[in-house]
Amino acid sequence: MPNTWIRWGIEVIQLAQSHNSDTVDAVFRLFTFLGYEEFYLLLIPVIFWCLDKRVGVRLATILLLSGYLNFVFKNMLGWPRPPADQVRQVTHEESFGMPSGHAQNAVVVFGYLSSVGAYGWGIAALIAVMIGVSRVFLGTHFPQDVIGGWIMGLVILGFALTFLEKWNANRLSPNAVWAVTLGGPIALAIAHTTSNTVQTMGALWGLGAGYLLQQRLVRFNPHTTWRRQIAKIAVGVAVLFGLSIGLKALLPDGNAFRFLRYGIIGVWATFLTPWLFVRLGWG
Repeated sequence: MPNTWIRWGIEVIQLAQSHNSDTVDAVFRLFTFLGYEEFYLLLIPVIFWCLDKRVGVRLATILLLSGYLNFVFKNMLGWPRPPADQVRQVTHEESFGMPSGHAQNAVVVFGYLSSVGAYGWGIAALIAVMIGVSRVFLGTHFPQDVIGGWIMGLVILGFALTFLEKWNANRLSPNAVWAVTLGGPIALAIAHTTSNTVQTMGALWGLGAGYLLQQRLVRFNPHTTWRRQIAKIAVGVAVLFGLSIGLKALLPDGNAFRFLRYGIIGVWATFLTPWLFVRLGWG
């Protein structure tokens, strides 16, 4: 990154942080949480289990591909994050800075939800802007990282929405769908192998395989009474997080096992959990 960009970015962060307070910190911490893996690990299963399976699996697919591309570009550019000795870093991140994953994924996720009618485009834009601004205010990104993330997110969202329209019009054969679902994430993980890219592609592999198995073997219906919806969320999320922690403790380190771990979590979310809900009479 050019030194003039670094100086300008530091000045913008310092200006933003000159207006900090406990209340302002809390607000921006809340918005930045909306861009973390933990939030999406709650949001997407709830959509899939309780609202719309197709929207849930498509949102997960777009998000994971966006995350993969974000890590690829971060590693290619190798741009630093703001220096801790010159700005106040409320949260700390290890990866490179450009483009901001929070900003990029916010455009992709909330933009896609807006495209399916969850709310208006203005709300999606407001959330994406606030998440991006939170990264600057909290000292984890230069403003140019955030702008780059927004641009990347818009490009990915545009391609994704265009592809989804064509997918509806020209469906592939079942064998081709299985080949793309199982082979695509493996090929992408091999093409750019880091712990983050392997993790995202493992999750995509598991989500896709589980969804296809669910469609063929379970025929899960997400719509039920509100009491059962609450029960589904409580049981499903508890096991999902327990599985995430347990598999990390049980399986050895290494990219192959990381891929396997996230693949199992994906299969649990889109196949085994719906199967369990059907057996319990909740779907």
